[in-house]
Formats: sequence, C-alpha cells, structure tokens
Amino acid sequence: MSLSEFVYRPFETLIRPLDIPYRPLPSSGPVAVLLHFISMFRGVLIALALSSMAIEAINLTIVWGLSVIVDGVTQHGASNFLNSEWPLLTFLGLLIFPAMPIASFLLNTLNSHTLGVAMPAAIQWQGHKAVERQDLGFFHDLFAGQVASRLSQVASAVQQQIIAAFQTIPRFLLQMVGSVILLSALSWQLALPVVVWIALNVALAVKMAPIFVERSRRTAKQRSLVAGAITDLYTNMQMIKQFAAEDSEAGVIRRIIQKAVQTQHREQRVYRTSELIVVALNMALWLAMLSIGFSGLVDGFITVGEFVGAVYILQRLSGHTFTFLQMGQQI
Repeated sequence: MSLSEFVYRPFETLIRPLDIPYRPLPSSGPVAVLLHFISMFRGVLIALALSSMAIEAINLTIVWGLSVIVDGVTQHGASNFLNSEWPLLTFLGLLIFPAMPIASFLLNTLNSHTLGVAMPAAIQWQGHKAVERQDLGFFHDLFAGQVASRLSQVASAVQQQIIAAFQTIPRFLLQMVGSVILLSALSWQLALPVVVWIALNVALAVKMAPIFVERSRRTAKQRSLVAGAITDLYTNMQMIKQFAAEDSEAGVIRRIIQKAVQTQHREQRVYRTSELIVVALNMALWLAMLSIGFSGLVDGFITVGEFVGAVYILQRLSGHTFTFLQMGQQI
C-alpha cells in the first residue's frame, strides 16, 4: 500500500454515496430537506465542526500568547522572559506545530476530499431516485433539462448550506465570541467597538436575509428555465430543422435569457449595496479601535502587548468582513 493510499483512503471511504439506502425526500420545506441530508453524514459533519473550531481556538490562543510575549519582553527583557516563561513558549510552539497543521489537514481533507466529492454525489443519487418515482404528469409540466438543472442546483445548494452550518458558522461564532472575551481580558474599552460592530452586522444580515431569499428564488427559477429550454431545444433540433423553426425557437430562448439577465442584475444590486454597507462598518471599526488603542497607550490604560494583540484580532476580524452577509445569503 502506497503512502498516499494509506493517508487518504480512510477519508475516501467515510461516505459511500451509492450505498446509502434511499429515503423519501421530505416535502415540508428546505429546512427539512437539509436535516434529511445532514442525518446521512452526521459523524463526518461533527468531525468537520470540531476541526474547524479547534483551528480557531488555536488562533485565539496564539493571539493571547503574542500579547503576553510582547509585554513580557518589554518589561523584563528577552532573556529573563525566556527563562521564566519557557513552559508557555513551549505550549505555544506545540500549538503552532504540530497541532495547527494536523487540525488544518483534517479540516481541509474532510471538507474537500470527503464531503466535497461524496456529498454532491449522494444528494444527486437520492434526488434521481426521488425523480424516477414521479408519475408521468410530473414530466409533462417541466422541461427535461429543467429537472436536471434543478437536481444540480439542489445538490450544490444543500452542500453549501451544510458546509456553512458545520464549518463556517461554528468557527465564525467561536471567533466572534472568543475575540470579544479576549479583548475584554485585555481592555474592556477595546471590546466595546467590536460588540457594536457585531450587533450592527447581525442586524444588517437579519434585515437583508428575507430579501436575499426572494431574489435568489427568482434567479434560481430563471436559471433552471434557461437550462431546461436550451436542453429541450437541442433535443428536438432535428424536428426544428425539418420545419425551419430556428428563428421562432431562437426568439423564445432570447426572451428567456434576457429575463434571466434582468433578474440576476436586480439580485446583484442588493448584494453590492449590502457589501458597501459592510465595508463602511468595517472601516468605522478600524478607526474606533485605533483611536481607543492610541488613547490607551497615551493615558496608560493599555499596554503595548495589549495594543498589538488588539490590532492582530482586528486584522483577523477584517478578514471575515463579509461573513455575516454571506450567512444571510446562505439562508
């Protein structure tokens, strides 16, 4: 057995998409559909969430350690700090290596190698088994290509929602809560702007989520209509050629595509406006944190190490500027 086979084979066999017994899809709404598929991959998803949260916990611990190191070296000198705090430095070193690489490997492999490959295949297979059980009238009301497009959209959407629920959201919540707690431990004045920033972003996401839902529903419908109409057109191309109906069919396709473009433009207007608001909130957070930080250094209620730690946390929060908005879009 090769090294690659030894390392990756266990992850590749965690989910066998074609061996999962078929279970009828629930018809009570999208949440029920998500829970239906989550139950199929429960163990892997829990491992994914734990790996994601472990990485964030390591990052927060390193930020705290950086603040302690800066203050310790500044106050006592590098040699004295090294002699007195070597257990702390050893602990931080073990977190950096090997804990962080191991957790990162588990997260990336479970996400991309296991779930990224097997989950869409399992969802599409379950969807196919559900479609083939429909009566003949079901296929009279829809384009064949539209059915195939909807199955593909469902597989992609369900995968995104599940990954967000078990990877992005747990890690993001831990980062937000951990950052506020860590900043409060450093200086409560530094934590206050972050609390306000989080509250405003949550309010924006809650406000925009229903709008995202409606716009996304319209866009998904138009995209499936485009795919369905084009697929059926190509399927019947021989008959269209026989009756020289290319121009009339092209006119139908043109109108469908034009409507899809207009629908997507209206959807994108909402997204771009929301993103502008998020960027403005982010810049306001930077200005508030830097103002409080420099005031604290001048007045003496913030140390250099605390300021460095706060700036590092602020930089990490900035890297997730659009996460609140993306969570609203995912809904």
